[in-house]
Amino acid sequence: MFADYLLSLVQRLHDADPSELPAIAEMTRVMIVACLTGDASVTQMPAERSIVMRERVDRLIRDNLGSARLNPERICALAGISRSSLYRMFEDRGGVAAHVQALRLKRAYAELSNPHSAFETIANLAAGHGLHNTTAFNRAFRRHFGCTPGEVRGAALRADPVPPERACSPPQSFADLLR
Repeated sequence: MFADYLLSLVQRLHDADPSELPAIAEMTRVMIVACLTGDASVTQMPAERSIVMRERVDRLIRDNLGSARLNPERICALAGISRSSLYRMFEDRGGVAAHVQALRLKRAYAELSNPHSAFETIANLAAGHGLHNTTAFNRAFRRHFGCTPGEVRGAALRADPVPPERACSPPQSFADLLR
């Protein structure tokens, strides 16, 4: 279990919000103590349980990002938690739907940045990440990254020395900058 946690941590740490880092560090410490002492009761503290539950829900979301049916009701059913618990869990991330959309957009961006996926249409690529409405995808992508999916793909195909995320146009307003 600890090895799975560490592997998951390595994959997710770059996506973690800086405000989450102290809780992640504490949870890792608690898990190490539990493994070394064999005392599972140390992992039963309320704060750690919520961190474990949040990690479980995050993994569930990541595993189902491609599903068009991934919505708060589905997440609650899969995780076995109440809707209010789910909303509280993601309150600091702008809400469940915003978190899911951001993850989907990041995965689409990564795939668009990969020249090996050039044979795939942008619409099919977006649909593969659960973003089935092409117009809504393009709008959300531009709002999130400040450029279009086509611009990201074009920069990747040209093998620009500038990373595609910097090839995008700069934010036009303070609100765009905050996004």
